[in-house]
Order: sequence, then C-alpha cells, then structure tokens
Amino acid sequence: MKKITLLLLLSIFFSFSIYAQVLQSENFDGLTIGDVNADLTGATPGQGGWYTFNNSIPPLSSDFQIINEGGSQAQVLQITGPANDSDVRALWQNGLDTDWATRTSGNDIIEIEYDLFTGPSTISLGESDVFLFNGNNDLIAGFSFNYNTKEIAGLARYDNAGNVGVFLFTLGTAPIILSPNTWHRVGFSFNKTTGVVIWKGPGFYGGITGAAAGTDPLEVDFVLYTSEGNTTSAVVKFDRFTTRATAIENLLDTNVIQSRLANIKLYPNPAKDIVNIDTNLKIDDIAIFNQLGQTVMQVKGAQIFNNKVDISGLSSGLYFMNIKAADKVQSIKIIKE
Repeated sequence: MKKITLLLLLSIFFSFSIYAQVLQSENFDGLTIGDVNADLTGATPGQGGWYTFNNSIPPLSSDFQIINEGGSQAQVLQITGPANDSDVRALWQNGLDTDWATRTSGNDIIEIEYDLFTGPSTISLGESDVFLFNGNNDLIAGFSFNYNTKEIAGLARYDNAGNVGVFLFTLGTAPIILSPNTWHRVGFSFNKTTGVVIWKGPGFYGGITGAAAGTDPLEVDFVLYTSEGNTTSAVVKFDRFTTRATAIENLLDTNVIQSRLANIKLYPNPAKDIVNIDTNLKIDDIAIFNQLGQTVMQVKGAQIFNNKVDISGLSSGLYFMNIKAADKVQSIKIIKE
C-alpha cells in the first residue's frame, strides 16, 4: 500500500444544520459488560448484532470486550490486538446495505464517525483501521491509526495515474499525530455521486476524489492487524459509532438536525427560473448547494417574497435546496433546467 501526501483543504462552512438519516448507531451503553461474542468465525452475531473474527490459535473471545470506561464515555468497545505479525481482529454489523438502499432520495453521502482512544505509548507494530467496503468487497474509504507512532491517516480507493487501488493519505502537510491516552472524535465520508472522500478530526479536514464513484456501501469494519516483526499486543478502544446518509457533507457537526419540516414542497421541479415553496411556515433562510457540497446561492428570509426563489442564475444541473424554518431544516433535491 503506497502512502501519498495529499490534502485538499476545505473551505465549505455552513451557517445552519442539515437533515441526515442515521443508518447505524452504537454507544455500547446498552450492552452487557464482558465478551461481545462467543463466535469468533464471523458466522453468528453477538451482542448488539456485532460479528467478530479472530484467527489466533486459540482464538479468545476476551479480545472483544465491552468495558466500563467511566466518565462521559461510560461503556465502550475494547479490542485487544495480536502479539504476533500474522493474526487479525475484525468486528462489524450486517444490514448497512439494506438501510442505505431505503435512504431518502438525494442523501447520497455516507458519513462514518466514532470516538477513538489512542492508548499509551507502545512498541506494538500495527494498525487499528476502520474500513468502509462496497458490495464488491472493495475498500471505499476509512482511517488507519498506528499504535506505535499515534499517526492517523486516511484510506481511500484511488486512481494514482492509472494505478487504481487502496492508498494511504497523510492528512496534513505533516503527519497528524494524536495525543496518547486521549479520546478523539474522527469521521470520514464518501459521496456516491462524485466519489469524493473527506476526512475530519483534530487538526485536519480535507479530502480527495476517489475511484469508487457509483458504488454503494456494504458495511463498516473495525480491523486490527500488525506488521512484520511484531511481538507485542496493543489495546484500542472505540465509542459512539454512527453511520448516516445525508445530502451535504457535515462531518462532526454536533448540531445536525435529524427531524424534518412537515408539508413542504417545491414546484415546478425541474425548474428554469422561479421555484415556488409551498409552506405555511415563515422561512428564515435558504441555501442551495451543488453536488460537491459547495454553497452556490443563499437567500435570507427578508429577501424572500411570496415564497419564491429565482434560480435563473444557476447552471443546469442537480442541486439541493436547504430551507430553514421553525428551527428545523429540510434539504430538497431540485433540478435546474
């Protein structure tokens, strides 16, 4: 796997929240402290529908544990990595592909977020990775965290001058090193329409155009493995795992509004110039985004007359109109002829 230093700094900032659909969510507080699963072959789900795989001899179910971290984290997932250079630990849930297939039309960005505990300094040689796979079992995007160096890097399926494969991306002008023994919130997204992959976390926010556009996500895997010569086990902890579908990338935004406005419609759609907004609510703000998540138009409530918006200045194509009213936001897909 080749490592590439490439960071596209983003300047996309939103002044309001968006509508997102939660597809999977787990904070581990509702699970029983102890082993996640007795089956380590990946055939039978355990607590919370989590599947586990451990190819050590003998495999130990105690390598996947729910523990009480205390404090604001409460219960968390703990995975103990191998003490050799050949074994693997993996944990995942089924059903993401089914949930994705029933998402709201236009929500073509999948976002994965979780809390990562970096652990103490260690001589263990290996990685704790989070992978997003598609139905062909190709890795679409993810994160790689190095036990020893504490570097977090991005993963993506990428076309590097005709060489298509999985590449590792440095997330800054210099490697991003996370503080030891610290919880960090990180997230990454994949846009099915454009193939854009974005990573966000402490000290980094950027992305690239990957080589998996048009493919649908299958599952998210937590994977621990080691490098040649490793003789030391490492322990990694995760918490507050969330996967959601959305129309606009909004990673690590704590103000995402999950509820939608009721009884609001746009017409005509497609439209050439004027779009009518059918609602009895007082509109506070309107923003229109292109498929890359870039703001192409904003209108304040005072500038909206008779619930009409003039989009004649936009180029033909697909857009998303975010309408804010009554402290809620609805994102509606619209086509400009």
